[in-house]
Amino acid sequence: STATFVGASSGAWSYALMGGALADLRTYEVAAKVVRDVAGNVQSNITTNTFTADFSAPVSTINVPTNGSSPESLASVTGTAQDVGTAGVNRVYVAYYRNSTTKWFNSTTKLFDLDDPLPTPTENPNYWVQPATNNATPVQWTATGASTPSFISGQLYQVVALAEDKGVNREPIPGAVNGRNRIQFTFTEPTPRSEIL
Repeated sequence: STATFVGASSGAWSYALMGGALADLRTYEVAAKVVRDVAGNVQSNITTNTFTADFSAPVSTINVPTNGSSPESLASVTGTAQDVGTAGVNRVYVAYYRNSTTKWFNSTTKLFDLDDPLPTPTENPNYWVQPATNNATPVQWTATGASTPSFISGQLYQVVALAEDKGVNREPIPGAVNGRNRIQFTFTEPTPRSEIL
């Protein structure tokens, strides 16, 4: 097949693939050569490159807090993310929701003042924080400090996590609590105790 070339003595070429030409997680080899330049010279060697198509989104899991739990303290929110393709996890996004006010946490104002529905990080990054990640397999992520809200005792909260790979494939936003990357918990500070000595 013939590619489109842009340039004179040098430049770049491109080849448009038909929709569905590549299958997810399959490896391909591309071979190219110049058939003939304006002076009539023909390239004798063929240039090749191998790549794997990756259209699959990674998968994230929230480990702390656990779904349905009632933690008495919550210094950090943690979890894992793993790419089912070959690109590798690039980043993780986390969002927080307070059920009683039906508002999302604003990463800029640090308040629960953003309305439903939850947009993607591309549509409105204020809804999301990016926790720290490592290079383990699966990737471990931790949201702490400015990346976590101030939780109020007795309030019901939700946490949503989305993983994105280096091919910019991102998990869809879960529409409801699923116990994996959208969980719900009640923050419960411990009751003060006193005793007579």
